[in-house]
Amino acid sequence: MRKLIFVVAFFGITLLVLNTNQGDYSVLPQLASTSVEQEQFFEIGDLFDQGKTLENMAEYGSYTVVEVYSEHCGRCKRLEAEFPALLRKREDIVIKRVKTFSGKISFYTQLAADTWFDRQNAIMDFYQIEGTPHIEIYDDLGRPLAIDKMSKKTGTGFLTEILKSNS
Repeated sequence: MRKLIFVVAFFGITLLVLNTNQGDYSVLPQLASTSVEQEQFFEIGDLFDQGKTLENMAEYGSYTVVEVYSEHCGRCKRLEAEFPALLRKREDIVIKRVKTFSGKISFYTQLAADTWFDRQNAIMDFYQIEGTPHIEIYDDLGRPLAIDKMSKKTGTGFLTEILKSNS
């Protein structure tokens, strides 16, 4: 009964917070053992400098949730509150959290400011990020399953289906 309440609560919060549109997810993942840490943290600027795409972050043998977030994003914080319970429940999921720049900045020259903003725009364009949270989910073979952008919500619907399948 407790699992059922958790699943229903997570589903409701996810729908409310992220305006999820569910698709047809008839093939649900099977449990797989994984030897990597289930939650990992990255800086988007570092990934950009290394030329890594979000798809490059997929862990083979595990379902990978890549979440691009901002420290000041309320929707991100509400979503992340569910991550510990999800990770305890599913050993076959890895969450890779990618932090965008957020914070106070100041520049000595207009050129420095323009250069910094141009870089931030290039990063967001490269990853096709329209806002946060931005979620991409990959299967255990590294294939994209769902992308959850600001305008199209499919990723959290798939997370909900994963949770339902294991209750």
